[in-house]
Amino acid sequence: MGVGDERRLATGEQIGALPGMRARRQGLIVNISSLAGQFAPPLQGVYSASKAALEMLSEALQFEVQHFGVRVVVIQSGGIRTDKTKRPPHFSLESYDPLIQQQNDRLAQYATRGNGAMPEEVASTIAEIIENPKSSFKVPVGG
Repeated sequence: MGVGDERRLATGEQIGALPGMRARRQGLIVNISSLAGQFAPPLQGVYSASKAALEMLSEALQFEVQHFGVRVVVIQSGGIRTDKTKRPPHFSLESYDPLIQQQNDRLAQYATRGNGAMPEEVASTIAEIIENPKSSFKVPVGG
């Protein structure tokens, strides 16, 4: 960020659609987070930190724009059924190999049990939020 970017960010000017929402005095911003934003599983620290940051930014934005009639909602997804467990690990570091293997085994078990929300469930939740102006700020889906 450069000089002055913090002010622009704090006023929501980084979100391209926000000026139009303010002018219309209505709008909805839906951010997709994760339950991992509430805790940090092993080897997921950066991911968890980014989701926690998204939630804090969303909370600040909600306070900044609600008086314009703009809502902010955070979807806190649990696991979502994707092909993630079929992809090879992104890194290997010998000293972490046992931890990496544990994580891969957990993901494989998770997928085998059919845990997690289907992507359509997340989409349906977003559609419900659009239709329900009284939805909560944080909406969990999947688990």
